[in-house]
Amino acid sequence: ITDTIGTWNEKWKVELNVASEKLGLSNPGYAKLANGLTMQWGQITSSVSSTDYKYFPVAFDNEVFVGLSSYSTLESLGMGTAFQKVDKSRFLLSCRLANGNLVQGHVPWIAIGF
Repeated sequence: ITDTIGTWNEKWKVELNVASEKLGLSNPGYAKLANGLTMQWGQITSSVSSTDYKYFPVAFDNEVFVGLSSYSTLESLGMGTAFQKVDKSRFLLSCRLANGNLVQGHVPWIAIGF
């Protein structure tokens, strides 16, 4: 890692062969590699129903391989999260207490596909 994030970002793009227009280093963000592999991430408020869809920063071209999530604060200890892809542009992210009750939580997530 270099002394500035800008310099590090440029080196990272070159080493991973990421086109500048296919990189969004923000929250949410994404990186689309030249071979089509796409990684996306963010931190959002969880879904409160089966129709409370969340959206990827960019739609996946073909398929979502995996989506992972976790609770984000110590106060959330005991919550479980679940990431469910709906299609190439949407997903559901639920958060439940140990007793099974659905609750809203601020949840970090990452998804990988192509």
